[in-house]
Amino acid sequence: MHNLLEVMGKEMTLAPNEPGKRRRLCFYNDARDVLTDGRGTDEMKGVMVMPDGAIQEQVSLQGTDEINGLMVMPDGEIQEQETEDIKLSARSFSRMTDLKFFKNRGACFSGEIRSLPNSLRLIDWPEYPFGSLPSDFNPEKLVKLNMPRSRMSQLGETFKNQSCRYLKYINLERCSFLQAIPIFSKFPNLKELNLNGCTSLERVDDSAGIHKNLVVLSLAGCCNLAGFPQRMALKSAREINLSGCRMLNTFPEIVGEMVSLTCLDLSGTAIAELLPSIIHLVSLAKLTLRDCQNLKTLPDSIYELHHLSELDLHNCSELVELPRCAESHESDLWHLNLHGCKKLQKIPELPSKLEWVNADGCESLKKFAILSNILEHRESSKMIASISLYKCHRLCDNLPRDAAGNEVTLCYLIHSSKQPEFHLIFPGSEVPRWFGYRENLNDQLVGKSEFCFSVPVNLKSGNKGLAICAAATAVHDYGECSFAASVYINEVRMTRRSFQFEAKQMKTSDDSDQIETSDHVWMRYIPFVEFGFHQPPFTCRVILEHYSQDYSVRCTSYGVHLVMPMVNDMKMVNNTKMMIDDEYGESIPGTSNRNKTSPDEYLVHRQRSNSSSKTLVLN
Repeated sequence: MHNLLEVMGKEMTLAPNEPGKRRRLCFYNDARDVLTDGRGTDEMKGVMVMPDGAIQEQVSLQGTDEINGLMVMPDGEIQEQETEDIKLSARSFSRMTDLKFFKNRGACFSGEIRSLPNSLRLIDWPEYPFGSLPSDFNPEKLVKLNMPRSRMSQLGETFKNQSCRYLKYINLERCSFLQAIPIFSKFPNLKELNLNGCTSLERVDDSAGIHKNLVVLSLAGCCNLAGFPQRMALKSAREINLSGCRMLNTFPEIVGEMVSLTCLDLSGTAIAELLPSIIHLVSLAKLTLRDCQNLKTLPDSIYELHHLSELDLHNCSELVELPRCAESHESDLWHLNLHGCKKLQKIPELPSKLEWVNADGCESLKKFAILSNILEHRESSKMIASISLYKCHRLCDNLPRDAAGNEVTLCYLIHSSKQPEFHLIFPGSEVPRWFGYRENLNDQLVGKSEFCFSVPVNLKSGNKGLAICAAATAVHDYGECSFAASVYINEVRMTRRSFQFEAKQMKTSDDSDQIETSDHVWMRYIPFVEFGFHQPPFTCRVILEHYSQDYSVRCTSYGVHLVMPMVNDMKMVNNTKMMIDDEYGESIPGTSNRNKTSPDEYLVHRQRSNSSSKTLVLN
């Protein structure tokens, strides 16, 4: 039925026999002949030329006698052949006085264009080969202008003198010769403006900053754009993209509340600061400042943007500090990217809803407030769900020490954190020695271990769960190692957690650019309540496994630890040791068997591939 209707539609379109007298043109050859010879008439409303079998683009009036569009595409019979240019002349459009739409998909044009019908509502002409639109074209009725990758240096004089009150969409993306656009007041109802990749554009008129109806303003990749409005009051704008405007060194002052803006991208610009007036972006949800090499600080008002959920400062190499978030600020910020901020020395108090922080490569970082607060037993502190600290060696060296002067390791967080579940990656060479179960892997590319234990009935309240840990080393530029842990409760698999160690994240270099070994530790804490088990006793079995592609990155050790309420667990860690008894009566060097606990209370079974089973008893 569908094919029959398509054939009937084509037959109707082909009447009358003379293509220039039809309401619509369907084939490339017909369109070429009509435009080359100027044989169109005032009956011509449009041309739809599609390759045979292609899915036709939907048009609001498609399938009715009211279709008023012109679309030029090579047809299916000659699509794979080189089609000759359609040579335009002064007569090409002269008789099409009621043409509503012109759409071109893949046809090439040459010659000259002296006129376009003033009746046009849509011009959809990618790769338009001429320097501007005809000087006598009146765009008063134009609704959409879509001319990406064109050779225009300007739209034309008529756009400067004529108000285009119906024009709502302009797309001139990658028009590399475009040098200027008209004053925005000529487009009072414009909703979307796409000038991405217009590399010759140097200035946008100040009227762009006060447009009442503009929803999307995108100038990404306008690498020579230096002139931009100094004041902005775009009441309807939802998205502004200025990424890659590397000559742009200031961002406008926000005048009054911009209640609609949710996304602002200033990546790769030369701005050194954001003005405090950014607080007027009351609906802003995502702020992207990646690769802003001159940015040194952020305004204190950044946390007063209550709807801001994502803040991306990736590779802001000159950023020295972040503002402190006061407890009174109710910020929705949950995602903070500080990757590559090499001069950042301190991460202060952050919004309480924060769940993800990436501080990879923050080589100068010495203090992270949330970690210090937890390690110093400040009860109000809560752990962030995900923290990545690749290559943050100075931070680890500056963590708080206990009363005896001993270094407090990051893994101490599992005893004092109140977060339901969290994980972090940080510099380190091995699984902490106080873990209830640890195993050195002896350069294995593939490994698997399994152990189980009974959670004692006297383990009552407090923070209790599992800490899973893996250590890895990287010795080359590229490569990865996959680690996974499967957790079973009462022999029912409850969850599987995995992590990927990547050499490019782990590696460090000295002054001679020689790659040095870089060791890191990944740790995840999972409370038992996540599995739906609130009260012991129950049995827990954990399977740990890893796979390395080669020796560029490999796991060196991994382990599991039963986390108990802080007082009981730390007493166990400080006052008890482990002993392994196997059929040969062997034990781990440096351990003792004093204060032995009953194996019925805490029993761990370990089984490695290709090795005999062993029993671990916590003492």
